[in-house]
Amino acid sequence: EGEGEGEESWALRTVVVEVKSRVRRIARPPALHDQLQAVAYSLMLRAEAAHLVQTLGEEMDVSPVELHGPPMWHAANFEAHVLPRLRAFAAAVQAMRADVAARVSYLCGDDRWRDRLLRERGCGFLVK
Repeated sequence: EGEGEGEESWALRTVVVEVKSRVRRIARPPALHDQLQAVAYSLMLRAEAAHLVQTLGEEMDVSPVELHGPPMWHAANFEAHVLPRLRAFAAAVQAMRADVAARVSYLCGDDRWRDRLLRERGCGFLVK
């Protein structure tokens, strides 16, 4: 990518290409959950961006998903919002797996009890 003409204005970068074969319709713009999935793959693979390709029969749409720029600033928001929740969820699962009484209490409790336990374990974001 670059400005101007000639080979010296081009640069290579790593881009994840995710292809979604649609059955009903192509979403324009792609659904946020599809964009976030492409972001997660890009971050795991240390890519700079993603191209979300949607196909429906012979029709095709390519949507670039930038990690480090507007309008979504995906990489920064992933780091600030998604990763802390993933870490909290993983820690809660590990804690419940290590504590049989807590696990049984959660599994046998009603919705209010489960919500309370989730909040106590830092996973209040999972409560409806």
